[in-house]
Amino acid sequence: MRDHFAGRLIGLPYAQGARGPDRFDCWGLFRFVARQELGIDLPDVFCDGTLAARVRAFASLGGGAVSAVPVDCPRELDAVYLSAHRLPHHIGVWIEPDRRKGVLHAIAGAGVVFQRVPDLAAHGLQIVAFLRLRKDPSCP
Repeated sequence: MRDHFAGRLIGLPYAQGARGPDRFDCWGLFRFVARQELGIDLPDVFCDGTLAARVRAFASLGGGAVSAVPVDCPRELDAVYLSAHRLPHHIGVWIEPDRRKGVLHAIAGAGVVFQRVPDLAAHGLQIVAFLRLRKDPSCP
């Protein structure tokens, strides 16, 4: 993972509302990766301040310069909705370093971590959906 972009992010601390580059919350990490790796600037969605509101707002992207399209099979840099229940409340980034597949995300008490799918389940998280960001070529 040393040569993968995630290698320089793993282990950075978690802080509510942090947008990087030296500490993150889950939305901040996702925005940072989208900007750095995809060249996509996402809005800083606070809504009512809850993660669920941010995820709902992200899902409603469209009609602008960026859309989020649901996909069944993730690929590197897709958004991953995670939940400890049935409704999404957490967001991460699908990555595939060293042929391992999993989620890069920022969580309270642990900071930025990489977890494979079985590890997510062992920590009470389940994947709810995958979304792929797309730039609208007609927008600047």
